[in-house]
Amino acid sequence: MFEDVPETNRDEVRDHRSDEASNEAYDDESPEGRNWAILLTLFSVILVQLAGIALIVWAVF
Repeated sequence: MFEDVPETNRDEVRDHRSDEASNEAYDDESPEGRNWAILLTLFSVILVQLAGIALIVWAVF
């Protein structure tokens, strides 16, 4: 039932870049920029939540 299946090189499969997806974020040229974008997004979400809480507290008192 089982035939000889050739071994695949997982590094080649993982690092293979598809012709269809030409995404610049795929390149690991600037992971620092991606990290800063994530940090700024989290910071802005937290800031909006704090502003919402502050508005509720201001409206109640």
